[in-house]
Amino acid sequence: MKLARLQVDELAAPVLALVRDGAYYDVATLVERWRAGDACAAADGFHARVVSARCAGLAELDARLSRGRRPTEARLHDSDVLLLPPCDSARATYLQLQPVSAATPLRFERRDARTLVGSAQPLIFPEATMQPRFEAGVAALIGEELWRATEAQARRGVVGISALIDWTRRRDWQQPRWEPYAPTQLGPLLLVGPSQRAALAQPLQLVVAGRRLRCGPMPDVAGRIAALSQLVALAPGDVVGLGCVDGAAAEVAFGAVVSVTLRGAPPLRGWALPHR
Repeated sequence: MKLARLQVDELAAPVLALVRDGAYYDVATLVERWRAGDACAAADGFHARVVSARCAGLAELDARLSRGRRPTEARLHDSDVLLLPPCDSARATYLQLQPVSAATPLRFERRDARTLVGSAQPLIFPEATMQPRFEAGVAALIGEELWRATEAQARRGVVGISALIDWTRRRDWQQPRWEPYAPTQLGPLLLVGPSQRAALAQPLQLVVAGRRLRCGPMPDVAGRIAALSQLVALAPGDVVGLGCVDGAAAEVAFGAVVSVTLRGAPPLRGWALPHR
């Protein structure tokens, strides 16, 4: 199952959508159309339906879409939507794991979830003299309270995964020191259930300025979430960046497009621009 969080021009609140064959279908409209048998008709917001209700009823709606029942009034046109990060930033804590290795202890940074942005948005660097750098990987959306969890508990506690691009900058050309640069990009979809498992079974696809880079293996999501829960309590709605995938980091020129793709999802794209 593939979920999107969208901003539609004529609506004030973000829209939760199911994605089928590259098209977006508004969950609220599907519920209105197929209200019978839906136990969570009121839970149409992203956090309420995806996190609190753990996707209750969405698999049934997606199954109807897969069988070809696709109400035209529920379909959202690409030109009318802005892809948002697939999380509720007002309810989330964003934790970013630092590079993981057997020789170093697990480290993480606690960041502002409101700095998360979606796909196809330029990242404006405040100074043209700064050198942009990106690190690509995977993020997990947490659906349960996790504190000192086992790997099995962590696996059950993850709602889904999404692609992530974490941008950093170098201030001083004499010092090879990189600093976090907000925002971080997340999306464009949340992959749940079989879609999540299929995505983790294939390497991350990374293209930088038209050139494909070879990436290492995907992260052990349950293992890293369980390890993180030994250090900090995780709550429903939290977003955890699982660290950079091997080979998925590089300096880039301003304007160079970075494209990160998980199997079964469209690419997460971003590029850095200097402030003018």
